[in-house]
Amino acid sequence: MATTKKVGVLGCGMIAELGHLPAIRNNASGAVRRWMWPASLAVLVGITGFFSVNAIQQSVRQNLNSKLTTILETDVKALTIWTEEQKRSAYSLAQRPELRKAIGELIAGKKLSSDLPETNISQALTVVDQLYCEASETFGYVAFHVVELDGEILADSKRSFIHARLDDRWQPYLGKLTRGETVFIKPWRQSMAGEFAGTASDPSRPLLFVAAPVRNNEGEVIGAIAFGIPPEREFTEILSVASAGNSGETFAFDEDGWLLSDSRFDRQLQRLGLLENVPDASAVLNVRSQNKKGELTAIVAAAVEAKRQADNRVRVSLSGTTDYRGIKVVGASQWLPQYDFGVVTKLDYDEAYAPGLLLRNIVAILMSLSLIGAAANVLYARRLARVQKRALRAERKVRQLGQYTLLEKIGAGGMGEVYRAKHAMLRRPTAVKLLRPNRSSEAAIARFEQEVQLTAMLTHPNTISIYDYGRTPDGTFYYAMEYLDGLDLSRIVRLNGPQPAGRVIAILRQVCNSLSEAHEAGLVHRDIKPANVILFRRGSRADIVKVLDFGLVRDLSTTKETPQDKSLSGTPAYMSPESFFSPGDIDARSDLYAVGALGYYLLTGTEAVGFDSLERHPQGFQIVQTFLSPSQQLGQPVAQELSAVLMSCLKTNPDERPQTAAQLASQLVACDSASQWSRQQSLEWWKSLDHSNHDVQRDDAVKEPMMAETLDFFSTDLPLERV
Repeated sequence: MATTKKVGVLGCGMIAELGHLPAIRNNASGAVRRWMWPASLAVLVGITGFFSVNAIQQSVRQNLNSKLTTILETDVKALTIWTEEQKRSAYSLAQRPELRKAIGELIAGKKLSSDLPETNISQALTVVDQLYCEASETFGYVAFHVVELDGEILADSKRSFIHARLDDRWQPYLGKLTRGETVFIKPWRQSMAGEFAGTASDPSRPLLFVAAPVRNNEGEVIGAIAFGIPPEREFTEILSVASAGNSGETFAFDEDGWLLSDSRFDRQLQRLGLLENVPDASAVLNVRSQNKKGELTAIVAAAVEAKRQADNRVRVSLSGTTDYRGIKVVGASQWLPQYDFGVVTKLDYDEAYAPGLLLRNIVAILMSLSLIGAAANVLYARRLARVQKRALRAERKVRQLGQYTLLEKIGAGGMGEVYRAKHAMLRRPTAVKLLRPNRSSEAAIARFEQEVQLTAMLTHPNTISIYDYGRTPDGTFYYAMEYLDGLDLSRIVRLNGPQPAGRVIAILRQVCNSLSEAHEAGLVHRDIKPANVILFRRGSRADIVKVLDFGLVRDLSTTKETPQDKSLSGTPAYMSPESFFSPGDIDARSDLYAVGALGYYLLTGTEAVGFDSLERHPQGFQIVQTFLSPSQQLGQPVAQELSAVLMSCLKTNPDERPQTAAQLASQLVACDSASQWSRQQSLEWWKSLDHSNHDVQRDDAVKEPMMAETLDFFSTDLPLERV
């Protein structure tokens, strides 16, 4: 380095006199080469990064457009189901004979007050009050108005507005009620006309109403009853059925931009001074979706403009605009003319474009590192060589885990690998699964250890066997299990299509046997699906079942709950309805739901997926699923006894399903089709597979289905996010 500095000072004229020209040229050319490679790499990284960032941003924009549109349409669909349910409930109440009679007497009392005794009016009011109290407990109503068709209030829940008149905003709805329609009225602050306007008792709490016409015995509409619902409760909840990411939100708004549903950012709004800092403060009609200039935010303004143009399509804004909090967001909006309000779903810009922003930062960092490396290339190369040597030594060391020698890698995931291995003394086929500590979190390691410990408790022949487990000196956790050379059930259906009823029963019985032992030990599998059930042959026996991947298993024998117990975990098509709404409260019957879905898939070649509506329950809303019967799904007759057993497993209410795996196995055995699949038929099936063009031994999907599934579990973050 000293010679190089001297040459730089003396210049080219002195080089010849010193007689060091060859050495100087070598040093100079070496220096140039050391600088050129990192500089060239920086340019290459910049060019590649530019196009990569653009490509990823374009992909992110397309995904965002689809995601926001889907979420908005899902929330609007849920809102439609909910509003129709509210209208049906109000209509049903309005048809009650005692209510119709009472309202008829109130109307008669107004017109013929001199002829109708006062006691009759009091009794009518009492009847209306009683029905309202009954309905409020069931449907969450907080107010009611009995109105005549001209807008005069004949009775109300507070007894404060009798003979008051509704303001002009009710006129369009009164017209529909006169025509016999049941109406849903968007949230607003109710006000009264005439002498009641602006009085101390004038109601100011925002309410939405659902109103139904009331008819006399001749079928003529004589009045209406309207029930008030707080918009910050169910109305807001139903708009949150689907949401995007951690900052996603869906809300309703009126033509002036005032929020009609509550905000999930109430505390932030209070800190910003946009919402009064009092208990139970609500953003409904108290917060306006506007920017600092007082103008409507771009996403809301787009929907309002769509109303003026009678354009009901979804409008998506991906360029980024501020929301009512002053935060930059992306979103989608739609005006709903049937409700006379709009709906927006939005997501913070930084979260939405996190992949593109992350890649852009990575490219900038890589360019900086490349330039820095141009000055320190030699040192970097030496250190890299040492790191490579250490890595090779570590790789050679990890090849030997206790008594197991790792032969070949047969699967890899984000945090671990699976190897085919051999024991120093034993000859049985073995697979070794390991989790490296430098590529996983403590939570992942804890789940990994739990899977081993809970699975090792199970000894049933239809459950995967654990031979050994432990840690290497460098902290690598591993366990050895039996090596399975077979097919998972999803592969069998892809190869051979829908399976005979007798074979389905034979497979499900073995799955029930495995689960029966687990359930008796207080364990729930939580992820029964085709990829987690292996079918193989051994000697003269075929169609032997092994249940795999207890990585999501829950131990019901302990009262200590983990975040995993409360998380949404599993595969959607095989998850019971209660798994979505109360994952911490599921029991063994949730596994039996999955067994029914598994049998449905084997019998029809199609997953059992159905969605009909939302029903309100004391715990919240619950999905009510309906399915085509296997015969309808397949388009041809299917064994009725087996079909009935499978459909009973798929009941929404766990109490209507088989209560134990043993009970389900008994029901399967009792089916007439149980005797229609013999051991000889199963052997012939496997022999036909051997002689087909499909190479079982070389197909990774056949040879290592278990490895891919178990590693997929560790390469994803729990909980799952799905509606």
